[in-house]
Amino acid sequence: MPLEGFFNRSSDEVTTHTLDWTNGGDELFAAKMRFSPAWTGNYSAAAVPTDQNDGMTIEVDANGGTSSEVELVVTEVQLDETGSAGSNNTFTVNGAAYTTLGEFIQEANKSTGLTGNVELVATNAPHDFDTGTALWIDTTAGTEVPLDGRWTNILNINQGSAPNNTECFLRIGYPEIQDTGRLGVLRISTRIAHGGAGTVKLYRDEFNAAGTAPTLLLDLGATGATGVQTTHLDHNKLEASVFRGPLLLGIEGVTSMTACTAEVSTICAEW
Repeated sequence: MPLEGFFNRSSDEVTTHTLDWTNGGDELFAAKMRFSPAWTGNYSAAAVPTDQNDGMTIEVDANGGTSSEVELVVTEVQLDETGSAGSNNTFTVNGAAYTTLGEFIQEANKSTGLTGNVELVATNAPHDFDTGTALWIDTTAGTEVPLDGRWTNILNINQGSAPNNTECFLRIGYPEIQDTGRLGVLRISTRIAHGGAGTVKLYRDEFNAAGTAPTLLLDLGATGATGVQTTHLDHNKLEASVFRGPLLLGIEGVTSMTACTAEVSTICAEW
């Protein structure tokens, strides 16, 4: 059998995707990023040919330095041929110009002025999430990003105040090309501490969707009473609802949410 036929076969293995968040406790990130050092000889306009990368750092400012929007500053630390500090390369993305998460990610992925390649993808937030207001917990200045291509979570959502204490999202897979296959959804359950119930919805949130709103697939109804485990969907493997990914679970319209756990169980349904 050709390899592509082997890898595309359906699988009975069940995967469970989980969210466990508490206001003031667990972190809930809107994106992840990785950095790949440049091939030898690939220099940015600002770089000196004798300089070399000695690491990369990021800084997130929830207020854009002067106003209420997210700002991400990426810095490539450079050394010259003697090992002394070289001319660092920097790149800034500001939510004043890129007001949705998808637009923000697309701009960051241009990596203008950097020798290496920066890649961001959305995690527990939709691509149309607002980056034009100060809705984030600041990332400590100078946070290091590994140079070996490992992913680093960034853009930690501040759930302490409205509107972020009214909604919560769980990414089912990441919005990369390999997660656009079909998934069978077996079970969705939540337990939410709140001052008033909201709704649970399942969306398709496409890869690199800029500022486009996600596509509603299922409206699963109310979140349930505060602190009560609620099962919104429960199928066996033969009954599984099949959707094209990547999928996003949205818990929305909640009053004063202070904690949320969610579980979504899926099987591969790609041919």
